[in-house]
Amino acid sequence: MNRLLLSCIILLFSSSLAADCGRLKAGDNYENLNAILDCIETKPSKSPLLNNGVTFLPGEYTDSNGYQYLLSGGGIIGEDRTTWNIRIIKGSDFDASWTTGPAIGHPQIGALSVASKLPKGLSYGVMGKVNRSYWKQGGLIAVTQAGDSITVWAYHEDKSPLVNLEYAVNNLVLTQAKATNK
Repeated sequence: MNRLLLSCIILLFSSSLAADCGRLKAGDNYENLNAILDCIETKPSKSPLLNNGVTFLPGEYTDSNGYQYLLSGGGIIGEDRTTWNIRIIKGSDFDASWTTGPAIGHPQIGALSVASKLPKGLSYGVMGKVNRSYWKQGGLIAVTQAGDSITVWAYHEDKSPLVNLEYAVNNLVLTQAKATNK
């Protein structure tokens, strides 16, 4: 058990996060462990650059028709992007995923011909399963959050074959649901 614990600690401290706080090596004792842990806890997070300054608040949201959605995510991709997903909880199909950061070099949409023409400051992704007018599975979307509202824009036409655009043709505004005590 102690070897497993020590192996996990060695693996943890061999990451770049611990680079300036010392390292444990095979055969080390635990004398420096608390100092190393204290050092890591006081290191500032990557935050201002992570997400390229974009923040999303996970949780439940509602649209103007009363449909409820669940926003989840925050998984880190690379040095400065996070990935998100929103889906309808009950009702007609609506599922979308996106990644924060600029369109150029974007892991989901960076190769699209319109990527270089898209507005800066938005997060981009693609529609998943959808059963609504003016939205198409695989279509380009843009997403942003301001306060407790998320706006999802369709940057695609609802026709076959799919045509992604450099401008929005539809949007969906979602407001974070207020927590209730049950």
